[in-house]
Amino acid sequence: LADFNGNDRDDIVLGTDDAHIYLIYDDGSTAPGFPFTASDKIQTAPSVLDLGTEKVIFSGSLDNNLYAINSDGSLRFNVETNKDIETSVSFLSYNGNKYIFFGANDSLIYAVDTNGDALNGWPVNVGAPISKSIVFSDLDCDGEAEVIAANIESDIVAYNIDGTSH
Repeated sequence: LADFNGNDRDDIVLGTDDAHIYLIYDDGSTAPGFPFTASDKIQTAPSVLDLGTEKVIFSGSLDNNLYAINSDGSLRFNVETNKDIETSVSFLSYNGNKYIFFGANDSLIYAVDTNGDALNGWPVNVGAPISKSIVFSDLDCDGEAEVIAANIESDIVAYNIDGTSH
């Protein structure tokens, strides 16, 4: 949920099994430019990042792509992975920039900026498919968040922002 049309009411973003991502305004109408069409099912809850000048929708698909969709329904960028994406993205502000983190069934955690460019040191291989969305915490109290994930083998892994193991 996010207010895309500036009327102080939340609008709805959703993905479907027929490979669509919809932006539905609070009055029930579909936003111009939507639905966005992927190549396979959308199995993750879309996430919305407010960049100040616009909102961007992020969602993974079973077509091995993370899609970043502008508020007008156009594709901002996509990140191709080696396998399905079945977890929602997470956002981290770091050094004045915003980064998008997500895991895929290829056992990798990806980190990209708002233009789709990989953060130095990423992706990282965690040894098994990612089973939950990425979270962040300053585990060592050094003022920088660490990247924490779980894989399907019930391993909890933590990485520094540069992609090295914590």
